[in-house]
Amino acid sequence: MLKKFFLFLLLAATPALANAAQGLTKAETEALKRSISEGQAAADAKNPNKFRPALGDDEGEPDVNPNWLPPGVRILGPVKGIDAGEGECEDKDMEIGTGRSVMSCIALCIDSADGEWREYFDENGNPTGKFEFVQGLILISEHPDGQNGMLVERTRINMPIPFCRASGGMETDDEDKKQQALIIQLNMYCLNESKSPSFENMDYTMAGVTKDPDLLELLGILDRKQVDSDENGALVQEAIYEITERRGLTPDTRRKLNDLPDRA
Repeated sequence: MLKKFFLFLLLAATPALANAAQGLTKAETEALKRSISEGQAAADAKNPNKFRPALGDDEGEPDVNPNWLPPGVRILGPVKGIDAGEGECEDKDMEIGTGRSVMSCIALCIDSADGEWREYFDENGNPTGKFEFVQGLILISEHPDGQNGMLVERTRINMPIPFCRASGGMETDDEDKKQQALIIQLNMYCLNESKSPSFENMDYTMAGVTKDPDLLELLGILDRKQVDSDENGALVQEAIYEITERRGLTPDTRRKLNDLPDRA
């Protein structure tokens, strides 16, 4: 039986070796497939969580693409949290996202010394339509018990971004000297079920855009869907937990996600 098992694996991996497994009957082949499937199911039952750094209870740095900002766009100062579900960024210019667990404020300006910004903005800082906050953008909490967050929507920036001052100056009581910036409130979903939602002045770091294949599958489904109610938002959060806390989307959750209303 063991010999036939290895022959089966060779057959699956290399079609040229098909003749080597001619001794397997159709019934034996099906039995081997069931055995492999049952063995994988048993292994998953013993270890229901798939290791994913910075997600769920797993430690480490998230697997991301860090290059998400257009050339010349700078983040001013730290990214600060607000109270989850009810907080609001002071002087915000726009909101992005439908999550309610990890909420924060980010300030952006354009560094005029970086000539490549001209592809994304004109001489007045007005957008050319090429800059967007992308799906899968991950925010990492600096607090060890704080939840990390993820943006599930892509949103084009359609507002001008001020140019950065050489001296910065965000933290000042003098309004004439304060650095002007585009203030965006980010409303993200939680990536760590057992940790604390965002709260006032919790510090965050922008990590980049996720490369996790299961999260990318989820984002691919949501890219064509509307999350237009608390019920739909709860479904999205549960789908994320199936990935970050367990092994991936269940067939039932995948069906429910596909049943969400399509974007107009």
